[in-house]
Amino acid sequence: MTEIDHFLYGTSDLDRAVAHFENETGLKAIAGGRHENYGTRNALIGLDQTTYFEILAPDPEQADNVGASPMLRALPEDGLIAWCARSPDLEALAKCHTTLDNRRRIGPTEWRRLRSDGEPIEWRLLHVEAGDIGALQPFFIDWGDVAHPTASLEPQGALKKFHLETPYRESLSKAMHAADLTIDIQDSEQNGMELIIDTGSKTVTLRSPAQMPPQMLPE
Repeated sequence: MTEIDHFLYGTSDLDRAVAHFENETGLKAIAGGRHENYGTRNALIGLDQTTYFEILAPDPEQADNVGASPMLRALPEDGLIAWCARSPDLEALAKCHTTLDNRRRIGPTEWRRLRSDGEPIEWRLLHVEAGDIGALQPFFIDWGDVAHPTASLEPQGALKKFHLETPYRESLSKAMHAADLTIDIQDSEQNGMELIIDTGSKTVTLRSPAQMPPQMLPE
């Protein structure tokens, strides 16, 4: 079974974005850690028991030309840049995508980051090159025996709505079918995504930048 795992919100400045979220939405992010050799660090916001929100930014302690760091530094505005779906069988998912327009698959590969306390956490990822639909194509994660990040996050809101916008409905529908995901798709002149969170005291709406950045793929 494939399910939404988390959403990525890109920014060029982590501290600024964390402060903005707390001041404007009441959502409090906690330090996540550093992605070694990928140029990034993050902060996390728990939504419910199985879903969370990741604020991703360049790591000033790493080189500024590695991994996703250059793309994040160049963002004209903060916003949703990617999303991730969880599956216990990435190999099976990879096979499902072999018939999807001959798209290149990367993985499953081993990933890790250092938590804020310095302890490592590891997981596996599968990426599927998406062509025209770009970052609307989710990447896939298997946490294995590692405790899901939400185990240490306070739930702060419920996922009220998530939809994808694209002029390439047929391609995106095929990708969702291959991943066994049911996601609302809306016709639009350009790719985009919107997430609505119910915090209990207010409704928070988050969108992708007006011009979505390219799909993040490991080198």
